[in-house]
Amino acid sequence: MAKYLTSGSLESITFNNCSTIQSSTLCKLAITNPQLKRIEIMGNTPVSDSSLATLVDRCGATLEYLSIGNAHQLTDKSVRFIAARCRKIRQICIFNNNTEHVSEDTLTAIITHCPTLQTISLSDSRCLGSTFFNSVVQRINIEMANISRHRATIGSGLQRLCLGGVKRDMIQSRYVRELIDKSASKNDFLEDQEEDEDEDNDDSKSMTTTPADAVVGEVNIQHLSHLMSEATKFKPKQTVIRGSTVWWQRSRILIQPDKI
Repeated sequence: MAKYLTSGSLESITFNNCSTIQSSTLCKLAITNPQLKRIEIMGNTPVSDSSLATLVDRCGATLEYLSIGNAHQLTDKSVRFIAARCRKIRQICIFNNNTEHVSEDTLTAIITHCPTLQTISLSDSRCLGSTFFNSVVQRINIEMANISRHRATIGSGLQRLCLGGVKRDMIQSRYVRELIDKSASKNDFLEDQEEDEDEDNDDSKSMTTTPADAVVGEVNIQHLSHLMSEATKFKPKQTVIRGSTVWWQRSRILIQPDKI
């Protein structure tokens, strides 16, 4: 496939359950199509360190969306290229990852060095501690301040987190409490409650919880991530903490007009 594709002809490509695809094919695809903006490798499609490193290294200048559904073979050797190369990345989804192979430092670097990142989803976040969450909080504080001061657009900045397997001490930490203070659940829900209750009252009750709620049970991290994608019409108004899963969305920022 990669051999016969016209060079420079693709902007988006999706692999789903392509179990026989070879790493060399993904590498050739990246080499011949460095302009790719969207890469989805889902299901049981194999992804190795060498193929991800080549994809990100060659396509990093234009890549905006990266989704890996079978990341258990990936290590810091390849994931670190995301922070180093992807200056336009807006959404990152990594499922079935191995926390023994991808470190907190590498994931923190993505938060720190990917300025256009809006959404990050991880199915297993057990490696994440205070270093990661402190970086998230600091970034959000700076971005919200810049938006309020008209130094950035409303749609910019880190807006959504979908993290599975978060350690209990992190869920109960001051970092998550501060995130909740800056979430749609804390600031937007009361404003929108009246206008929404006639339209989707039943759906909102079944799909969301208040920040103080902790619902015991498993959550399908991929399902939550897709609900948070830009294409969906569903806009969650409340932070969800279910078991060890954190689903967070940034509060709406109201801009005051400049004084004359």
